[in-house]
Amino acid sequence: MRVVGLRLESWLGKEPTELKKALPYLIFTILFLSLTVPGLSQESSWTEVRQRLLAPNGYSLLCDYTGPEGQYYFSYIVQGDGKKILTEILEGSSRGAGTRIYFNPSLDKENVHMQTSLFRLRRSLQARDIKDSPLHKPLFVHLLEEIGELEPRRVTSSKGGDTVFLFGDPDSEHEYLVVDKDGNPTLLKRMMADKQVNCLTFHQLEWGEQPINWKE
Repeated sequence: MRVVGLRLESWLGKEPTELKKALPYLIFTILFLSLTVPGLSQESSWTEVRQRLLAPNGYSLLCDYTGPEGQYYFSYIVQGDGKKILTEILEGSSRGAGTRIYFNPSLDKENVHMQTSLFRLRRSLQARDIKDSPLHKPLFVHLLEEIGELEPRRVTSSKGGDTVFLFGDPDSEHEYLVVDKDGNPTLLKRMMADKQVNCLTFHQLEWGEQPINWKE
């Protein structure tokens, strides 16, 4: 890019006739760069997306999950780097609708607190269905840990401005992460070869610390 900049500066000092002769080369250079630069911008875009997902700024969202366990709809709020997390299973889910799960490590770092329509209880973070879950760590941190790769294998873009990051081997276990034109995640799909394992769809994502309604 520095070479191109120097050439442009040298062209600025040319006479009109010389500049006219130089224009075809300038146009060719710009076209060449437009074809070769996307690889760099894709890498940069993933860096920006990853930094956003890992940033300890908090967020809230709605999420749809479809997988072997059934279909679930839930709302999710995380404050900061996980200082408070509230998950609520919404109507239409396969089971557990109305259940709210709260984690506040400053008050209880060993358990999540669950509130159903009938009772309230504590569940250990070591419980099988709690241990490897985003109930006690930020959702996007959890998902990136599950993906387990620092860089995507392939990056593609759609006409609508979405970017699709492929992680893993397309002939085996792999994931597709889709982000919109603003770099916000909208979908994570896990695959085994050409068979879908599960899918998460994200809606109404809002960045920044959101209030949590839970009576300690």
